Amino acid sequence: MIRILIIDDAIEPEFVGQLRDEVEGSMQAKVQTEHINPTAFFKGGNQKLEIDALLDTVAKKATEFWDAALIDLNLAEVGLGKKERLNLSLVIADRYREVNKSSFVILYSGTLSDYVKDLLQDPQGTEQTLKRIFRTDVAAFSRRDGVRLQVIASLSTPSFLLTLDRALVGDAAFKVSHAEAEFSGMTFGQLATSVRCQDKLGVRLTSLVAQHGLAAIVDLAK
Repeated sequence: MIRILIIDDAIEPEFVGQLRDEVEGSMQAKVQTEHINPTAFFKGGNQKLEIDALLDTVAKKATEFWDAALIDLNLAEVGLGKKERLNLSLVIADRYREVNKSSFVILYSGTLSDYVKDLLQDPQGTEQTLKRIFRTDVAAFSRRDGVRLQVIASLSTPSFLLTLDRALVGDAAFKVSHAEAEFSGMTFGQLATSVRCQDKLGVRLTSLVAQHGLAAIVDLAK
């Protein structure tokens, strides 16, 4: 199962059905998509609290296993100015990445060239914006009509961390043997969560598997 999280202000993003069909055909695996619509959080109240609620929802959802997170750069329906909307998209991506470091993130827009220009034209904000983009480890910027190809390309060359996360999730109910005191009693699902957020245990396990290969996971279950 390939899981894709989509953060878009459309009631039902028009590309999702075709994305699902093309990814399933290319990767020979079922695709599950889930949609977060930021406009649902903006109800004319305290804007800061509304944004905080949106970010909290994104962070909570990011704790789950996802192959990809797709984030719209043009959240036109949220009622913010263009610069504020663009900044919100980057903040969303940043919050997602704080919690989930294994899946890949793609930022997209129907008018991508305009938004990339806006990202970089403000001398005062350029350094901060670039730092945020690098910290978020964005896999690609894409036009809306090119998202499908970007997703397929990224799925075809998954990162080591995503590969490890998927391997653990695939046997989530397995428990670590008592011989491995460091991870004793933990399920593979719990280990996957640690790998995903790269906490202390997640970093340790990632290092262990990097040194000894995926066979180290099998050894944990013995």
